[in-house]
Amino acid sequence: RYDASNSDAYMVRGLTYFHRAQQATNLFEVQSCMRGEAASALRDEQESYLQRAAKEFAKAVELDPKNAEAWSTRGIVANLQSDPELAKTYLVEALRNPSRLISPALTRAHLGWSYYLNKEFALAKKELLQAVQQIPNMCVANYRLGRVHFDEQEFAEANERFISVIETKECAKLHEAYLYLMQSQRQQGLIADAAITRDACAAMAPKSCIALQCKQE
Repeated sequence: RYDASNSDAYMVRGLTYFHRAQQATNLFEVQSCMRGEAASALRDEQESYLQRAAKEFAKAVELDPKNAEAWSTRGIVANLQSDPELAKTYLVEALRNPSRLISPALTRAHLGWSYYLNKEFALAKKELLQAVQQIPNMCVANYRLGRVHFDEQEFAEANERFISVIETKECAKLHEAYLYLMQSQRQQGLIADAAITRDACAAMAPKSCIALQCKQE
């Protein structure tokens, strides 16, 4: 049983649904790149868990408006639900109480991603650079900063960020970094390097959608 008046209890319930959504994503995107009805069913399951997580986090912040971690995870869910505008609101609110965040820098990296998804690249870069300044080897922040550079056609800078991710032990399994490094290398005419990156990408989680995309490009 849980205490219905306890903000953290709703936070825990929200995290449970959030992790179940991640497990569904892992099934249809990583363990096997599913198509058709099976993939559709898992996507519906993922969205259902995200909706339930969002409701729990909403209740958590209703009971405790300064529960920064609930605001932050609520923002992550909104990004996953393709609503970066709403996510920005939640993540900015989370950063109002940094002492109650597990990692203020990570929350800032999620805020930077919201700006990126909203195509506000200058603001995205600002938040992500601050996150990297706080934690230089943060996998998520460096990868996302690389994506900003890539979309702005700053391919040398993008390469630098993606390589830093791949060469950091804790980040080596961030599969998307290989895909975008390969694409960035091709944009610079580094064909031999891109081929090496493609092979590494294809070998990692070989049944995943990212590996399949690397093989096809």
